[in-house]
Amino acid sequence: MPGAYPLTVDVPPGPAQIPPVKVLTNWLIFIPHLIWVYILSIVAFIAAIVCWFSILFTGTAPESLSEFIAGVMRYQWRVVTGLFEWAEPYPTFAPIPQGFADPGGYPAVLNFTPVSGERNRVTVLVRIILCIPQFIVLYFLNIANEVCLLISWFIALFTGQWNPSLKNFCIGVFRWQLRVGSYVLLLHDEYPPFSLEP
Repeated sequence: MPGAYPLTVDVPPGPAQIPPVKVLTNWLIFIPHLIWVYILSIVAFIAAIVCWFSILFTGTAPESLSEFIAGVMRYQWRVVTGLFEWAEPYPTFAPIPQGFADPGGYPAVLNFTPVSGERNRVTVLVRIILCIPQFIVLYFLNIANEVCLLISWFIALFTGQWNPSLKNFCIGVFRWQLRVGSYVLLLHDEYPPFSLEP
């Protein structure tokens, strides 16, 4: 059922016109963010490992660690939308927007529905195995996504705008990645749909 998945992604319309110089140089000003995202992603992965053991032995994950992981994913989404000029302004480095509900302050929104009650220990135990089909599909989708991003970059360079169809496809792929990522990082127990749709 649309809208029922415990992760919702919102993307604003973005700027009406992107200056060519910004298309050419935007990736440069996002290098510090990309480095910070990389470091935070490692820490979030370690936090997920702690959550994995906690769920297996106690049936619950520490809420503070889950909120931190959600915050890292939200920050990643803000960086992606800013990098591709889908959202303005330039995202801030700190504080990391933690919590299951998006605290606001940036037009690209990522919300999570927190898990209530005891977690499904069986699916947590074999989660990586369950995600193998998702990883296979995402591998090919990411190849197509890279091609679309490259084509879109050239279109934006000469027209100052994203092609709407290519943009929707790219956002769909990133939405799929976020759903799988939130499932792998144990933010919920609902298996991600094989869908690019909201």
